[in-house]
Order: sequence, then C-alpha cells, then structure tokens
Amino acid sequence: MQTFFFIKEQGRYVRVNFSTILYIEARSNYVQIVTSAKIYMCLVSMRQIEKLLPPGSFCRVHRSYIVGIDNIQSFDKERIYLEEKMIPIGDRYRSALHRKVTMVRCKNNDSLVLAGNEHELMLVDEED
Repeated sequence: MQTFFFIKEQGRYVRVNFSTILYIEARSNYVQIVTSAKIYMCLVSMRQIEKLLPPGSFCRVHRSYIVGIDNIQSFDKERIYLEEKMIPIGDRYRSALHRKVTMVRCKNNDSLVLAGNEHELMLVDEED
C-alpha cells in the first residue's frame, strides 16, 4: 500500500507522506494540506483528496476539514484539538469520528469501559 502522494509545486513533484499530514482544510476551490513541515495549496476538491487518503488514518470531521487521526490530542462534542489548532466537528460527521477512534471511558475507580470501532467492552478490576 502506498504511504504518500506527490504534489506539483513550482514545476516539480514533491512527495508528501501521509504520516506528515496534520489536517486538510477546504479553501474555496482549493484544499490546504497542512503538514508538520509545510502548507500546500492544491486545486482539488475535498471529495477527491479524501479518496486518495487511507481511510484508517484520516477522518472527515467537517465539510471543510479532514484530520489525521494520529495527530488528534483530544476532542469533545464540538471540537478536535490538535497541537496548535482547534477544528470544528460537524454534526453529520461526529459519528464517523467515534467509529474510527478507540475511547476508554472511566465509569468509576473500579471499572473501565472501552468503546470504539462499534464495540464496547466492560473491564472490571477484581482486586478484593
């Protein structure tokens, strides 16, 4: 499986590794691809760029944003927090994010709930 694509920049094709993409933002007829090293503007639609990305590593979270799942620091019902950026979560995209990430929710000191990828598992500490 390919782990990169090329972007044409100043007459040259520049390699962009998927692992370096923090997020992608729609900008009119363009998309802005924000990587850890550089920002690229490409004349392509969000739908087209979304098809190029590995679905297990990226998630469309808003009509204007796609995020790299590995770069999510935290999230709540309305926003995703990357290291230096807050990204809104659209209502129609919220469930897609919840399906792609694994969440561990503490119920109390005695048990944990592991949820994600459409599975939920109760883990109980039995130290008595």
